[in-house]
Amino acid sequence: MKFLITPYVYLNKYNKICFSINKEWADLFSKLNVQLFMITYDESLKIKNNDILGYDGIILSGGGEINRHKKNKVNILRDNFEKKLLNISIKNKIPVLAVCRGYQLVADKFGFKQKKINHHINTNHNIFSVEKKKTINVNSYHTYGILKLNSDFKKIFTHKDDTIEICESKSKKIFCFMLHPERYSKNQVYIKNMIKEFFKIK
Repeated sequence: MKFLITPYVYLNKYNKICFSINKEWADLFSKLNVQLFMITYDESLKIKNNDILGYDGIILSGGGEINRHKKNKVNILRDNFEKKLLNISIKNKIPVLAVCRGYQLVADKFGFKQKKINHHINTNHNIFSVEKKKTINVNSYHTYGILKLNSDFKKIFTHKDDTIEICESKSKKIFCFMLHPERYSKNQVYIKNMIKEFFKIK
């Protein structure tokens, strides 16, 4: 299997736009026997169906803020590209895993309620399964939380402050994590199994 992943986008000290992927992503997916390829873009934001056909999954990675939360050139460029990528993925029924910032981008696109929150930055905490009554401990690196979904998405795990940490679309192949699955956590095996089940990785 092979997946595309969107990069973290930032300005370097020369004020040039740069793309990067943490090595942890490669480590995680190599353990799942999945090849991972970074997708890049220029100011034209050109992307066609053929650019992603043949891939088995898309990852909207974390790092940074969406433009709604912090307005700047880098964030709006990344938002616009990732929303185009998301639209094409939905059209072609390619599964999408949206992580942290990626989850917030999905939330922005589909009209979820978001709010700035405390005590979720660089920490670990417990989250609770809505249906299975299971508790897992996960990492947390975000300043905005999801408080309400639209009717097409269902809660899977929530935090005690009622923010929705994991959700899934009922009609589209979209799975959202506020945690970072590529970073070690006490429940890494459980989280990896969720990813394997969503992408149907054997």
